[in-house]
Formats: sequence, C-alpha cells, structure tokens
Amino acid sequence: MPTKTRNRPGKGHSSPTWAARQEQANQQLRNAQLLINQGKEAQAEPILRRVLSADPGGAEPLLLLGVIHGHRKQFGKAITLTGKSIALDPSNPAAFFNMGCHYRDAGNKQLAHGFWMKALELNPQHLGCLNNLCLLYMDAGKFDKAEEFIQKALAADPSSLASLANLGTLFTRQKRIEEARRVFEKILAKEPGNASAHHFFNAFGADGAETAPKGYVAGLFDGYAEKFDKHLVEGLRYRAPQGLREAVGRVLGGNPPKLKVIDLGCGTGLSGAQFRDLAGHLAGVDLSPGMLAKARERKVYDKLHKSDLTQALTRYEGELDLAVSADVLIYVGGLEKVFEACAAALRAGGLFAFTTEDIPGEGFILRHTGRFAHSDSYIMGLAGKNGFTLVLRDEIILRMESGKPLSGHAYVLCKGEMAPQAESRPADSGPAGIEEIYQEAFLHHQAGHAEKAEALYRQVLQRDPGHASALHSLGVLARETGHHEAAAELIQAAIQRRPGVPAFHTNLGLAYYGLGKMEDAVAAMGRALRLNPSSWESHTNLANLLKLQGKPGEAAKYLLLAVRLHPACAQAHNNLAVVLCEQGKVEEAETHYKRAVELDPEYADGAGNYARFLRKQERFEEAAAQYKRLVKLRPGDAEARRRLEECEAQAAQP
Repeated sequence: MPTKTRNRPGKGHSSPTWAARQEQANQQLRNAQLLINQGKEAQAEPILRRVLSADPGGAEPLLLLGVIHGHRKQFGKAITLTGKSIALDPSNPAAFFNMGCHYRDAGNKQLAHGFWMKALELNPQHLGCLNNLCLLYMDAGKFDKAEEFIQKALAADPSSLASLANLGTLFTRQKRIEEARRVFEKILAKEPGNASAHHFFNAFGADGAETAPKGYVAGLFDGYAEKFDKHLVEGLRYRAPQGLREAVGRVLGGNPPKLKVIDLGCGTGLSGAQFRDLAGHLAGVDLSPGMLAKARERKVYDKLHKSDLTQALTRYEGELDLAVSADVLIYVGGLEKVFEACAAALRAGGLFAFTTEDIPGEGFILRHTGRFAHSDSYIMGLAGKNGFTLVLRDEIILRMESGKPLSGHAYVLCKGEMAPQAESRPADSGPAGIEEIYQEAFLHHQAGHAEKAEALYRQVLQRDPGHASALHSLGVLARETGHHEAAAELIQAAIQRRPGVPAFHTNLGLAYYGLGKMEDAVAAMGRALRLNPSSWESHTNLANLLKLQGKPGEAAKYLLLAVRLHPACAQAHNNLAVVLCEQGKVEEAETHYKRAVELDPEYADGAGNYARFLRKQERFEEAAAQYKRLVKLRPGDAEARRRLEECEAQAAQP
C-alpha cells in the first residue's frame, strides 16, 4: 500500500532531514507489511506503534494496525482504526476495502457491501472488491450480479487465478457444468499443479478420479474452518455426526467400557463432541491446520494429528477399539487403503463406523459437487476383503443440499466375528411433536427412505387422523410404490380437508393416471395449474399427460412454459427435448438435451435420452461419451453397456 505523506517541508524545515525521516518511516511500514504477510503480526505491531508515536496522524500505520486486529478477530478495534485511517485519507481504496472485510468477518454483509462499493468508486478495477462482491452475491443466490462482478474482475486482469476460480465456482453452483469445466481447464493451463482446479476438472469429466488431492482437501477446509460449524449445522442442518453416534450407541448398548477412539477427519470437532462420552482416549486426525486449530479450541481430544487417514492409523497397530469417520470418506474416493489401515489399527472385535453418500449399483463416482459417492456393494466388498463383518447399516440424512435432504448410509463394521446384529432405529423414537414427526417423515421421503417415511407418517395420523399433509404424503408414497387406488383415496381425503393446495391435485392426477383414468387425471392437473399458474411441475405433469393422449403440440406448449419457469431444472429440459424430437425439431431438441445433462451430470434419464439421440444422428463418439456416463450411473444397465460398445466400435472406424 502506498504511504500517504502527511507533512511536507516548508519554511524553516531542513528538507534532507525531513526526507530521511520520511524514508525511514516508509521502510518501517514496508517491513511491517512484510511481517503481516508472513503472519508475524506480533513483530509488526511494535514497529507500527513506533511510526505512529512519531507521526500520530499517519493513515497507513493505522490501516495496518486495523489489519492486525482483524486477523485477531478483534473486529471492533479493527473497524475503529480503519475508520481513523479513512478520516485521514479518504482517497485510499485499500482502506475502504479493508473496512469492508472487517465488517464481513464481523457478520455485517450489508455494511461490507457498502464499503466495497465505495472502494470501487475510487478504483473501479480493484480485484479484491470485485471478487468479494462476486462471492457476496453468490452466497445470496444472486448469480447474475455475482457474474457481473467477476466478469469485471477478469476484464481488469484476465490472468487472475483467484478470479478464474471464483468464476468456475459460480458456474458450478449454477450447474453450468461445461462452462465450469472450461474455466478449470484454463486454470490448469496456467497452473498445472492447482489441486482444486484439477479435482473439479476431473469431477466434470466422464471418468472422474480415484481420490481427491490432499492439497485440495487441506485448502478447502482451511478456508472453511472459521464458518464451518455455523454454515453446516445451522445452514445445512448437518446430521452425520449425530447419526453415526446413534448407530454406534445401538451397537454398544448401555454403559459400555471406555474405549480408545480415533476420529478420522475430525474437522472442527463436531464428531469428537459426540463420541467423547465413549472415549477413555480420543484422538483426532485432519489434513487442515485451520480445522485442527478449531478442534483444539473444543478441548474434547486427548491428541490431535495433522495427517492423512492412513498415515495416522499406522500409529495404532492393533490398539484401537473404535474408528469413526463422519462425512469424510466422500473426499477420499477409493477406500482400499483406508480399510486395510483400519483393519490393522483395530483390535479384534473393534468397530469401524463411518458414513457415505449413496449411489446404486457398483463402485464409486466423483460427483460434480467434488465429493465421492460409494455403492453398498463396493463397501461390503471391501469389508469382506479386510475381515470386517457388518453389524449395522442404516439409512440416514446427512444434511440439506440445494434445499433437499442428502441421503447416505451409516455403517458399523466389526473386525472379526460378527457382533450381535443391531436393529434399525424404531420408528417411534423420533421427535415428540406432531409437526416435528411430519417434517422428519417428509425429509426421509425426499431422501428415498420409504419405510422410515411411511412409519412416521402413520405416527402422525395415529395422533391426528385428519392431518391433511400426512394423508397427502402417505398417498404420494402409496402411488410411488404402485398402490394407486390407496393413493387416490388418501389424497382425496387430504383434498376434502384442504382443497386449495395445488400439489394435492397434482398427485391425485398422477394417481388417476396410474389407475388408467386419463380424463380424471387431466382434470386434476388442470385444477392444480389453475391454483398455481407459476408451478413448473404442474405444467410438466399436464404436458406429460397430453403427450400420452397423442397431443405433442399442446404438450410442447406447457413444457416450454415449464422451462421458462424453472430454467435450471434438468428434468424440464429433458422432457421438452423428448417432445421436440417427436415433432422433428432436432436442433431445438439437442439444445435442451445438452442443457439437461449440463445442469445435472448425475441425471441418468437425461444421459440415456441424449445418448440415444446422438446415436440416431450417427454421432457415435459423442454418443459413447453419454453412454459412458450412463454406465457409471447405472452399472447394471446391460443395454447401456452394449450400446456403449457399439458406439465405440463405430467411432473407431475410419
């Protein structure tokens, strides 16, 4: 930062003497800035205070002292010092930028925004402000404004890796996958060793990767450490540690002996806090120094290791009673070495408890979120190979993602002979309040846990037989499992109690369709649409019925409206593409097929439909790429494997 000169020599001053003092002050400020950049604030602070004692009106030392207090999370002092600096020199954009950062870190994003905008008035190309404003709008879900600022940042400095990374993140959040992939490819061309860009470039490819780079994982969580607990627990309703603790508790029963426990990927210590009561000795392991610092503040661990999982486990050969890993294996991918190391570290009869994100079929995949999902067959194969027996496997909700519950499994494995089988959590052990029970049921329903959802819905109806939402949701569950007559009865009962809910009529229409009552189905869908003309789901469902009635033109009209109402919905684009194909509108159809797979790379129906479309166009290489994606998503799909082989053979022909 340039030093602003406060007093200049005038009559009666010796210019060389003044200039020497000023140069000395400037050098001291440069030294202090260097020390701050190196994280040596304790050494920088006395230098700055000496400069201030010689010149109490110096704007720059006040600004740098504000930075030091900001790093110490002493935001009140940081804001006061930076405010004094601004009063002395209101032309310095760096001061307004720093003030915005202090307010952001103190939790006041509105004031942060105002100071960053003021800094941009003074310097429209200030990269820090442009990037921070991009992140601010991105976090608020205002993606158009976020893109406006990040494009300005890249116009100011096209080579900025930080700006490119933020653009890639923005495209990822918007599910603009192909655009995001090109951005990360550009970063790798400039910096081939960039772990984060490499990881996401792999995540958006057809093949994915075997594991996440250690540098990516450590960097991700170092940057996330300060806001991890608040964002995950309060914002995303993070439940993995509680779900895992509950699973282990059911295996161990009441009053177990104190155990030697290791928390693999301990993060800030959320899991450690859950398992502390079981542990005579509790060790935590993480790659991120920032996370370990937060875990240390919790004071629940007897020992903390900065290490990867397998290296840490080698310290405990045959010593551990319990190894836990909540929401961590999603950053590992291939788990062969982890299972081998756990088997070696646990004593006979020791437990390995962990959570996974789910995929059907076989193996594991790297999702476009940058996290890995593992199939049950892959987990059980590794368990058998390494001498583990299954004690418990339970469906759990890990957290919310994009407004929906993210489904996973909690596993408890035993080294050696199988321990007594633990039973799944009883349905009536959930929350006591009727609305809490309903919400829990609805989350499990969304996550695909049909049995748990049904048991909880029935609990609600036992307490309140006229609970309209529970009647409706139980009816939806009945329809999804093929019991269309029961579904229609339940949903009709819900409508009698609350006739003005559009979703009730939509699902009644789907139940009628399942019963073959097409006219009743169309009528019910029409009522839903009249009740909520802005519902993309109602437009889509009505369109699908019209398509089945042989009315593709009317269907296309409603599907176009659905896409306009919800342009980020992969299903809406896919359905529109199918109808456009039937009408012979090939170019328009391809636009929507392509958008569907970009928006959701894990949407198997979209990949399959686009693959078939490309094969019919004799674009075999492109079709093979989509079939490859489909096989990854549906490993048991023999037809997709056969078509993949055919397309690869055709593409290889001269």
